[in-house]
Amino acid sequence: MAKAWINGHIYGSDGSALYARDGVIEAIGSDEEITALINDADEVTDVQGACIYPGFISAHVSLLEAGRNAMRINLSMIRDAKEAVRKLTASGQGGWLIGYGLEQELVSEEFRTLLDTLTAPVYLQIGEDACLVNAAALRRADISGDTVIPGGKVDVKTGLLEKEAVNVMRAFLPKYTPQQTEEALLHAMKRMNAHGFTACGSSDFLPSESWGDILDTMLKMGRKGLCSLRIDEQCTFDAPEELAHFLDEGYTAEVGEGLFRIGSLKIDETQPDGDVMIRLAENYNMPAVLKTEKEGELTDLMKEAAVGNNFLGYAVISGNGQLPAKMKEAGFPCASESMVGPDYALCADGIRESVPEIVARYVSQGYEADQVIRSLTAEGAQFLRFQNETGMLKQGMKADLCIMTSPLESDPESIRSAEVLMTVCDGKTVFEK
Repeated sequence: MAKAWINGHIYGSDGSALYARDGVIEAIGSDEEITALINDADEVTDVQGACIYPGFISAHVSLLEAGRNAMRINLSMIRDAKEAVRKLTASGQGGWLIGYGLEQELVSEEFRTLLDTLTAPVYLQIGEDACLVNAAALRRADISGDTVIPGGKVDVKTGLLEKEAVNVMRAFLPKYTPQQTEEALLHAMKRMNAHGFTACGSSDFLPSESWGDILDTMLKMGRKGLCSLRIDEQCTFDAPEELAHFLDEGYTAEVGEGLFRIGSLKIDETQPDGDVMIRLAENYNMPAVLKTEKEGELTDLMKEAAVGNNFLGYAVISGNGQLPAKMKEAGFPCASESMVGPDYALCADGIRESVPEIVARYVSQGYEADQVIRSLTAEGAQFLRFQNETGMLKQGMKADLCIMTSPLESDPESIRSAEVLMTVCDGKTVFEK
């Protein structure tokens, strides 16, 4: 089926209209040129002067965790321990009380005492690598002041668990059914579509859960056409043996269904046996991404990874950008959670923030809007190896579009006022205001 979008302003082009067939862009030009290609069976959308951008791309999110958070208690706006306990009590959740978005600055012995007044076990997520629990939860997991968890930290006085201790506790949380996993993924995808995104790298192999069950659900969703984003799955494993089993099952990069595919092996810079897993993945032509928060010189693991030809450097930093520059010099594509530019992709939280909010934030920090847009489009596509499919609007690329009420190349206040009118992925409308 052919579709056309006319009467717009196309980013990076003098054209005002776009024509696509079977999800692939065939032509970009003036309204007159595109109208001449249209026949009665085609679907035509008059965008009425709106701005047409490539669909936006986040180099790294966690769709599954974000979707599940929608089923949990949101504590992100809580600034007081008593208020948190009141919200937990009023939630109506049965069994475990599970919350997310808690600020670590709230952690204290007083907070732990308040949580202990609740008879239900409590699990409150703090960022990616910490959680706060009460006495009932500690009893369920058989964790005490004498418990030693390799790679983890346990502070029984405050109830704060960190690193591997979080994974131990997660093993005792209620298990999700395949249907609940699918619902969580669908929710997260729709949120990203509403914020202007059409593709992402996603890390969804969660500790204490079967990666096989999660992968099976995602492959089925792709096969049934339920994915409304291009998903490049960034696979994580606790040990080389798990990765070896994954590879022996026939899984590797590019294996997938529909808009879902297996992407890279994702390794934390501090992960034991990371070098072993990189070499193992390379034998199966599976690229790797390295998550690190260190700045400055390349680490030994980065140098080890650089020996192979398939390595993608994945830099997550909050400093002055020295690490991406050095990794780029060493030939690594890079991504960052805190910086943008022509050299690396952006790990944008497209689930909680819309594209105008993200672009305005970086422009207010002194970046050029075009730099931010490129990090969210062409650079994101390059990082995820989607560069032959999406990331820019031109003939032969997939029809992945984000249609905005007004341009993003402006001052922060004007950018924030822009709204996503429509998001199109693979030629299909996946969001419409």
